[in-house]
Amino acid sequence: MDLKLGSTTPTALCLGADPVLKLYLGAVEIWGAGGGPLTLAADAGSYTLTGTAATLRRALKTAAAAGSFTLTGSSATLRRALLLAGTSGSYTLTGSAAGLVPSSADKVLAADAGSFTLTGTAATLRRALLVSTAAGSYTMTGTAAGLVYGKKVAAAAGSFALTGTAAGLLRGYKVAAVAGSYAMSGTAATLTKAAVSDPNFATRKLLLGFEGVDAATATSDESGAAHGSATFAGNAQLDTAQSKFGGSSLLLDGNGDYITFPDSADWFFGTGQFTVEGFFRFAAAPTNALLVGQWSGGWAFWFNAGKLSFRTFSTTDSGLYTWSPTLNTWYHIAVDRDASNVLRIYVDGVMQVKTTGYTVSIPNAAAVLALGSLRPGGFTTFDMNGWIDEVRISNIATYGSDAGFTLPTSAFPRS
Repeated sequence: MDLKLGSTTPTALCLGADPVLKLYLGAVEIWGAGGGPLTLAADAGSYTLTGTAATLRRALKTAAAAGSFTLTGSSATLRRALLLAGTSGSYTLTGSAAGLVPSSADKVLAADAGSFTLTGTAATLRRALLVSTAAGSYTMTGTAAGLVYGKKVAAAAGSFALTGTAAGLLRGYKVAAVAGSYAMSGTAATLTKAAVSDPNFATRKLLLGFEGVDAATATSDESGAAHGSATFAGNAQLDTAQSKFGGSSLLLDGNGDYITFPDSADWFFGTGQFTVEGFFRFAAAPTNALLVGQWSGGWAFWFNAGKLSFRTFSTTDSGLYTWSPTLNTWYHIAVDRDASNVLRIYVDGVMQVKTTGYTVSIPNAAAVLALGSLRPGGFTTFDMNGWIDEVRISNIATYGSDAGFTLPTSAFPRS
């Protein structure tokens, strides 16, 4: 059914698939569909979309009680926000290309007797898990102001403000004010990874966070060893659609994708301690897949015939862990050898297998370090299909415990 009140060439505002009702309101077209229950509700409040190509897409619930939700400006967009709620408050996105994008099921924007405001050119809030105010406010102003992956930003009788060109809050896990305030001002003002340090940072010989723009083919070592930039092969690229921490991860399609770093003495473990670890998410079963390794001539931390193990080039295997990971699930996977020559493999902090008396001298190979494939070592059947994030290599046994360890809940420290 069509009801036309104005233009016959509207811009689409789509709520669901397969339209069953179209409302032509000037240059805005609203489609209501017979798919999943989509709710737009206002109680003593209002919803407003204005501007060229203003769009609300796949919002499952947007509700206001005695409040309002407003999107204004050219190409203003709200995408896949599952819950936006205001009680005696309001949400406002203004400016050219203002956007609120990919909030998932547990991501909440809430205001109680307060407000949330993003203003400025290309103002953006991305994947914030909890942004809440009680008798307070959050304000981000300036060109490209951004809050990126803040897990908790909270104010009670206080405020949080970011102002200035390219002001940014990056990976702030908790920023809280009780009867106080936070303020950042100035060109490129940034709060990053606050108050976290690693007492063993000097032992970290590779540290990869894979932060960058979507489809980028560049990343660099963030450890103190500073091994420089990786070489990307095949279709290997950064992907902002998936990450364990931060805003992106390394995406590999399982068909010749991998990254490498040049040969280094830091990949030579000899008879000493070491740890190789990272977060991995599999899009296909890793029956045969390299996680990290220096092959040929050195070592591999890999899946071989469905078994996770650590192997040296002399074909000396650790204990084998037969495992079929659940697809599209992030796992922390690690291997370490301690000073007592015990080698352990862990998944999500739980020791799965150990090898005592692992005194083998791991060779000093003249080969690149590779992530995601054994192709640099001459094998075409060990390509990983999935994502990798937060990889770290250390020359100590970071965990070294049969009891396992507490799973990291944030990105590894960078100092």
